[in-house]
Amino acid sequence: MEEPHPPYLPQGVFAPRFADLLADLFAKADVSTVRVAQATNTSPSVVRSWLMGMALPGPEAAERLKAYFRLIGEEEERFDTAYARAAKARAAKAVTPPSQRSQSPPRQPRNSRRPRNPAPPPLLADPDREDGQPDPLEATSEEHLLDLLRQFRRWAGNYSARQLAEWSGGAFSHTTVNALLSEGSTTKRPPLKLTYLQGVIRACGGGEEELKRWTKAWRLVQNKQARLAKVAVLDRWKQAR
Repeated sequence: MEEPHPPYLPQGVFAPRFADLLADLFAKADVSTVRVAQATNTSPSVVRSWLMGMALPGPEAAERLKAYFRLIGEEEERFDTAYARAAKARAAKAVTPPSQRSQSPPRQPRNSRRPRNPAPPPLLADPDREDGQPDPLEATSEEHLLDLLRQFRRWAGNYSARQLAEWSGGAFSHTTVNALLSEGSTTKRPPLKLTYLQGVIRACGGGEEELKRWTKAWRLVQNKQARLAKVAVLDRWKQAR
């Protein structure tokens, strides 16, 4: 099914006179953009851009247009004159200094609409820890320490994974901390590295004293696990004798 004769926009960008002439040829021949596109080896959208004065056919396409509309004599001369003027206008537009062109206001970055907090809110903790603040030194295993870390996150403000990643100082990505603090399956959970733990504490607003306390708890748990692993090796060795 062929497209109907396209609407003509009289105000082209740089080739209004050539667009006028081309529109007259379309009207006289009663043809569609599909037929002209086939004759000029282009596409209907390209032909429409010619009709709107927003683009200009190349020399080869211009010759095919003249052949298709069977332009001879004065009609061919009018076509060539309009085409030459449009090409000159296009060249002049291409070299127009940027200061003389219409400039649109610069686009704002996607995230500029939402102000981002450079740092987490301060951690207003009770020095006596009577406000439900988890104590990491109570941890008896790495899993226990991780559970206390989850509690600390909720107690501090229950920040999202993206907020934690943003405030962690580059300690982890939001996907990593989300997997770390998830209470679901442990198959995809990353190990509780010291940098991860410190990043969570820092992202929740913890200061130096809080970092030292959680770091101490992490080291105590690691030392305990190392001793248990050593005992297990000795037990297996004794059983094998």
